[in-house]
Amino acid sequence: MTTKKKDINERNREFWERVQEQVKPLLEDPELLSEVIASQAQTATRWGGVKGLNSLEADLLSEHAVRTDRRNLEERATLGDKGKQTLEQQRKNQRKAVAEVTKYGPEDKAAWRKIAEGEDLRGKSKLQKARVIAHRLGLPLEAISTIRRVVD
Repeated sequence: MTTKKKDINERNREFWERVQEQVKPLLEDPELLSEVIASQAQTATRWGGVKGLNSLEADLLSEHAVRTDRRNLEERATLGDKGKQTLEQQRKNQRKAVAEVTKYGPEDKAAWRKIAEGEDLRGKSKLQKARVIAHRLGLPLEAISTIRRVVD
């Protein structure tokens, strides 16, 4: 079975049809088009002629590829920031969960109330009292929210 080789004109026509399919949507973006034309004008001025110019089609395709890559990088960075925030929130929730799991008995709570009623803690907020109590008793920081709910 032999396949007929395409002549040069047929290959050229197919090539330019593919190029047109890729370039046509890019020609509808005025910002992209003006940027590429300005770049070509600058190149022509620099080189003193049109010898250094690529075709408009090639420049449009390359500029579109650059913009697409830039957008993808920005999206990845945004996703990275969201991931960090999610991870921080999960850690925060985990600390709270650890504090909730650690059960403190009535004798612990009575000791906290006794310390909170002391002269040195009068006039302080519940949160300040809880921090001082946790520090004095050597409790983990996660216990502060539990202590705060117990003391008056």
